[in-house]
Amino acid sequence: MGSDPPETSVEELREAVHECEQRLHIISAVDRALEDPVRVLAVIVDAENVEDATRSIRQELSLDEVQAAAILDLQWRRATRADRARAREMRDDLLRTLRELNDTLTHRA
Repeated sequence: MGSDPPETSVEELREAVHECEQRLHIISAVDRALEDPVRVLAVIVDAENVEDATRSIRQELSLDEVQAAAILDLQWRRATRADRARAREMRDDLLRTLRELNDTLTHRA
């Protein structure tokens, strides 16, 4: 019989929470942009340059610079209904994982 894997340390849990929060931060912005891709593309097309597009996306969607960069880097083939649904599922999965990690961390700390 094999031995049980070692228990995850509090530090490892904190790192997992941080990574999950970062992914959630980006996927939430992507999900928001994909709710109205025509609006987002109009903002991008109307921009004078990348800096203007970043500023406009940030303002239009109330995003930070990291999130706006993710939107500008988005492959717009991801705007299909199926991909929008996957983005929402991913966001929901990340939220669930984050809650579980925080619950585990709370009980260990």
